[in-house]
Amino acid sequence: MEDLHFLTFLISSVLSFLLLSQLSWAAHIETITPIQSLTDYGNKTTLISPSQAFELGFFSPGKSKNRYLGIWYKRKPETVVWVANRSHPLTDSNGELTVHDGNLVLLNSTRSVVWYSNVSRNVANSPVALLLDSGNFVLREQESANRDEFIWQSFDYPSDTLLFGMKLGWDL
Repeated sequence: MEDLHFLTFLISSVLSFLLLSQLSWAAHIETITPIQSLTDYGNKTTLISPSQAFELGFFSPGKSKNRYLGIWYKRKPETVVWVANRSHPLTDSNGELTVHDGNLVLLNSTRSVVWYSNVSRNVANSPVALLLDSGNFVLREQESANRDEFIWQSFDYPSDTLLFGMKLGWDL
């Protein structure tokens, strides 16, 4: 009887290992900094809001092979609420989002810039990007006393999905 239990355990363990080794796991990071980037290759990474309501990472819509950097509901990944590179998709899974010279920069497989946040002034000594519980993806000074002061924010660039706090209108 013990041999049967051991054999069942062994078969279950081997099958579980084979199944888990076939799954693609994404590592979750809390911030993007000049030394911590978000990648779509190797150890794929995503950024998750503190409440785990939103997730930022690379995705392909439907059956498309193009890759986009976007934000979606963590529990409903098919509902994308914001896309950075709408007009310039990546053509492979080698994208990388990093912080460089005070800007968010999306690079393709040849390290060419596909999209960037276009912050004209370099005011940040130690910039950090994070995804807030509101779904707003922000770039701010890491040591800033004012946690609501942003260098750049995705809410200034709404897409076809409006989230509470997004801005509609023009700067005058």
